[in-house]
Amino acid sequence: QLKSDYALIISLQEDLETLRKKGDSETIQSTIIEKSKSLEDLQLSVYQRCAEIADYTDYMSYNWQDVQKSLKNTDVAIEFALIGGPDELIDFDKVMRAFILTKEMKQPICVSIGKYDNLRKILITDDAINNSNVGNAVWGEITTYLRGKKRIFFSADKLFNNIGIEYLNVNGKSLCEQYEMYRLSSTKELCVHHKSIPNQNIVLIGGIDYGQMANSISDRIHEKLNNLRGMRESEAGFENLPFTKQEIENLNGFYKSTKPLLLMEQEATENTFRLLDNKSVTMLHISTHGSYVSFKNETEQDAMENSIMALSGANLDSSDETNDGIISAADIAMMNLRQCDMAVLSACQTGLGKQSDDGVFGLQRGFKNAGVHTLLITLSSVYDESTAMLMEQFHKNLSLNKMTKYKALVSAQKYLREHGYSDPKYWASFILLDGID
Repeated sequence: QLKSDYALIISLQEDLETLRKKGDSETIQSTIIEKSKSLEDLQLSVYQRCAEIADYTDYMSYNWQDVQKSLKNTDVAIEFALIGGPDELIDFDKVMRAFILTKEMKQPICVSIGKYDNLRKILITDDAINNSNVGNAVWGEITTYLRGKKRIFFSADKLFNNIGIEYLNVNGKSLCEQYEMYRLSSTKELCVHHKSIPNQNIVLIGGIDYGQMANSISDRIHEKLNNLRGMRESEAGFENLPFTKQEIENLNGFYKSTKPLLLMEQEATENTFRLLDNKSVTMLHISTHGSYVSFKNETEQDAMENSIMALSGANLDSSDETNDGIISAADIAMMNLRQCDMAVLSACQTGLGKQSDDGVFGLQRGFKNAGVHTLLITLSSVYDESTAMLMEQFHKNLSLNKMTKYKALVSAQKYLREHGYSDPKYWASFILLDGID
């Protein structure tokens, strides 16, 4: 397509040169203006797509030596990977391994963590985060290489993408309290030099009016569902979330000097969201319902379409798929948000998706494909009130306390634990992806 468009650019340039030689009649001038506009639009499109391709090919060319050059003496880089046995279709033959690299190593080393099936059983338990047996099962063999280190840069794989392994209890203490834990799409992120983007064009979305719901479930169930920011498994649809409005209003106060764009109530439509495409948005915060619905034999494209966030009018019937109040990961992946330094997805299950050999197919992939650098996402359902509290503290740490993204989140999680929300279900679902400042 790029080659075809480039050929069209050359053709338009030749046409314009011929037209300019013919004279300056009104008809010719009108044609020149029209063709010049087409040429300008096409050139801009090609330049943007070439830049995306260049970014991708540069990224793919990095190797472990490049990653090592980016490490300090007190750093360690870890790539987790699921390696199959003789028959890769059988779970118990698959083993999770960690490929570890430090500044002083002559080459990366490989450590076996355990069989996939065994790890899956212990990681899905309710007390996984606080259970030191779980933490030691994941990190125990790795701790030998962490002595004297301060920062751990790691890239997860498969089931490690579904839980905050950076928060696991190791030797009686949460790992994130022992080291700075940076979760990355790939340790190649250490080689990428992102330009510093000031938060000048901020978009805050929340306090959304989803439209009238069906009155088909009891008040007790309504009350229970209202505490979560996830998908409704009933005819009722999406409950309005009162604390998201408070969240957005407080965030607006933190960034008032930059005059953020607020999209609330009935203004937070899918059409309005789509208009952010190709705009110079530098930070995006979305506070709403989110969901990932999986099913047997789903494809990667299915997963992208079934990873969604709810916007204004999501409860209403609409024949217009481009403005029905539901924005999917597939929709977002087609947008250009390359100027966006960070997207905060303050909703349920925004970090989940189909686990494939090429990573997670869900909302996180949608936003990364769109060009967003850092993502703050969730690995489970989250609670409306406590989530608002965490998000407000996170942005306060960023804007007023001038913390890095990583320290802003760690501090906000600590704040939540100290204010009545010590259970991991309130704070350990939130992960920062590629949060290197």
